[in-house]
Amino acid sequence: MEPQSLLSIKAKLQQQRLPVYRNIIRWTWMLLGFGLAAGILIVIIISLSAIPSFRELEDPKSAVASEVLAYDGTLLGRYFIENRVPVRFEDLNPDIVNALVSTEDVRYWSHCGVDARAVARVVVRTILLRDQSAGGGSTITQQLAKMLYSDRNFSGMNKVEKLFALVYRKLREWITAVKLEKSYTKEEILAMYLNQVDYVNNAYGIQSAAEVYFGEGQDKLSTEEAATIVGMLQNPSYFNPARFPDRCMRRRMIVLSQMQRNEYLTKSQYDSLKVLPLDMSRFKKVSFSDDKAPYLCAELKKDLSDILDQPECRKPDGSKYNIYKEGLKIYTTIDPTYQKYAEAAMEAHMKKIQNRFFTVWKGKNPWKYKTGETTDEEIQQRGAMLNRLVREGDRYQALRPKYLDEVASEVEDRFGFELRDIDILRMLEEDKKPGAMARMIKQGWVSNSQSADYHRVMSDAIWSQIKRQWRSLAGSGVEAIQYQNPNAGFFLECTQP
Repeated sequence: MEPQSLLSIKAKLQQQRLPVYRNIIRWTWMLLGFGLAAGILIVIIISLSAIPSFRELEDPKSAVASEVLAYDGTLLGRYFIENRVPVRFEDLNPDIVNALVSTEDVRYWSHCGVDARAVARVVVRTILLRDQSAGGGSTITQQLAKMLYSDRNFSGMNKVEKLFALVYRKLREWITAVKLEKSYTKEEILAMYLNQVDYVNNAYGIQSAAEVYFGEGQDKLSTEEAATIVGMLQNPSYFNPARFPDRCMRRRMIVLSQMQRNEYLTKSQYDSLKVLPLDMSRFKKVSFSDDKAPYLCAELKKDLSDILDQPECRKPDGSKYNIYKEGLKIYTTIDPTYQKYAEAAMEAHMKKIQNRFFTVWKGKNPWKYKTGETTDEEIQQRGAMLNRLVREGDRYQALRPKYLDEVASEVEDRFGFELRDIDILRMLEEDKKPGAMARMIKQGWVSNSQSADYHRVMSDAIWSQIKRQWRSLAGSGVEAIQYQNPNAGFFLECTQP
């Protein structure tokens, strides 16, 4: 065949293919445009419907402890649901700030809420190269944004649902992070994040965490103590220094190494700090009874209810302040020195009262003793009080971790909630009497999400392990007598031999 004929055939073929190419190009651009438009629309919908308003961002709903102060400013006690005392950025320990930025978000001061380099690293190394050691891509701002939402559980979803849920929540998190950056300064965001974190052991926020784990305010923490607290942020239960000191030490070393890498510590400082032992001798889980003046605070609470009920002492919208959530400062004329003497005198007198009590009640059980006027409700209240005292006691606090910490840590990692005694008791009640959980929901003791968590645990093999460890705890120095279900909630009546 002649070359000219070949060229003619080739030209015809190209002419025939040209519309196909044009269609491919046109459809490619259409798909890209449609994808871009859909992406923009999704972002707009999420931004308008699923993101907290600026007002909510500027007024986060967190429970802040109210403080009772002596005439000279000495802290006498706190009322709280969550033991949280907010700290302003300018009052933060510099070592805490440096450790946090070095470990969690090295480009914190330069990005706009989303770190593009970190996201690219996650996509390339974690997703494409399957390198699980590449780390996450969330900034401090994104971690704060995540705290504003409670729907972080992927249980019960198939792979496709998980993928869509992950993409949706990540987009929502990014949008919220950008909004936070527009609403707050970098300093305010960092302080807000540290004030929000649940450090377990009834420690909410950086100030309470420092007091619980190291017995002093966050501003007085040493560099290695600050590194320990910051190291817990990755998983407060897993890196709990009171329960897992070796694990926490390794995490602390990583934080110190990051501080050196980012030039907040010299090589010699790092070498000297990394070998220091972890001192947990000042660790103490707080409760209302830890107040310097618990009896005064208990009596004061009665007067506070009347005072806060007055019209001039209410909120601008007319609602009443909640002393357990509103972060009130309650100033008194109490002299802390005299109060200390009064508490000491009371304790000395109580020893005499206790001796008389033992004499009168010898051979009797005051928790179940009945007269003609004793009601069943009174017996239940006594049992509830006994249960509370047993669990707050040093003996129970020393025994519980030995039997329940390992299984509680597994529940935390796999199911996403802290396993408390009340959770075990509720599940045991449901296990013993199917349908009990529905009654708890109806009476407002348990939420639907809590019930779902309980049923997931109970349907898992770990439930048998929980029951076995609970029975072991009951037979190891804290004897379980019976389960009851009074209106005040569930309790386990116990005795201490």
